[in-house]
Amino acid sequence: MDRKPLFGVAYSKSFPEVINSMRIKDITNKLKDPNLANVKVEELAFDVGFNSTSSFYVAFKKIVKITPREFQRKMLHDML
Repeated sequence: MDRKPLFGVAYSKSFPEVINSMRIKDITNKLKDPNLANVKVEELAFDVGFNSTSSFYVAFKKIVKITPREFQRKMLHDML
């Protein structure tokens, strides 16, 4: 039995899209953390499971609508 269509129906997204959404949620939490402000965004992307920086940047911009660096600056600025 092929489970892929069932997954797509249950989540209305493909499996990679669901995984990327979860990874982006993880990295947005890390980007909000002032203790991680000096860690490179690319390093955080690899930590949450992305295997390439290009796929990370595309997924992040698609979901969050701004770049990771812009997101981090905005979040850290809002904390002040």
